[in-house]
Amino acid sequence: MIEISENSLSELLSKSSQLTQSNSEVKLLSSIHNCSFSKWKDFFGLIDDDIIKAYNDVLNQYSSAGRYYHNINHILFCLEEAEFVLGKIVWQSQRAALTWSIWFHDIVYDIYSKTDEQDSANLAIRWAKELGIEKLGYEAAE
Repeated sequence: MIEISENSLSELLSKSSQLTQSNSEVKLLSSIHNCSFSKWKDFFGLIDDDIIKAYNDVLNQYSSAGRYYHNINHILFCLEEAEFVLGKIVWQSQRAALTWSIWFHDIVYDIYSKTDEQDSANLAIRWAKELGIEKLGYEAAE
């Protein structure tokens, strides 16, 4: 099992400090990233380089400029809110599909695009295939 590398965490903290934030804001941002990575790790159960690469892509997408609502905080909120529903779902594949959908539901954001939802679904499909979890039921969405 591979944990998130020190380089990845340093990179996140470096990006945070580049935004010229106070120490308390950097600590808060680091805490949010640690929480989101923990949720990502919980989803997969174990972590390898490809899963870290996917997480970094997800984090970069949700941390991009202009993200005021559909950002990583929103994803963490949705995952937390879904806990009750996830506890009622019997089939693991359905719980996984719902969780995966939350992670990717608005990952692509372009105010000028009319295809954000489809583009987000396509990115979810791409990562599901790359990580070998296409059994989540996304094949039919293509």
